[in-house]
Amino acid sequence: MFTGIVTDLGTVREVLPIGGGHDHRMIIGTSPDFLVTPAPVALGASIACSGVCLTAVELGGDWFAVEASAETLSGEVVAATPENGSVRWRFRAPRDLAPFIAPKGSIAIDGVSLTVNEVDGDVFGVNIIPHTATVTTFGTLQPGARINLEIDMMARYVARLREYQR
Repeated sequence: MFTGIVTDLGTVREVLPIGGGHDHRMIIGTSPDFLVTPAPVALGASIACSGVCLTAVELGGDWFAVEASAETLSGEVVAATPENGSVRWRFRAPRDLAPFIAPKGSIAIDGVSLTVNEVDGDVFGVNIIPHTATVTTFGTLQPGARINLEIDMMARYVARLREYQR
């Protein structure tokens, strides 16, 4: 079991392309206490941002800077539809990850571990309860937005083992 504790909900203040424009430097705004409580954040610290552990390359009073590769943001929001007391979110997975996504399997979207409800080709759906939407970035997502997508590790191992059985 794992308990992920959300300690702050930051905002992306600035996104700057690095090099050829596929990788980015991001300035993340935080609450004033985030970088000092319970212990000061040091340069080089790994900070989980929407499920991605990113290295703090610069620190300010109420912000920190990170650098991220283009692969970090590879999923796309397709739709969000109210369903009973939750919201059914649909996402389009990159073609190379889609085969690893299965109904009732695990997936992490922007750091939130979820159960897949349905799969149709490279599009899959999950449900988000109101509390999760409030304390994560799900409350701010819109169709067309890019997300961080992490597929089930067991699916990756099974696929890798099948490569060697051929």
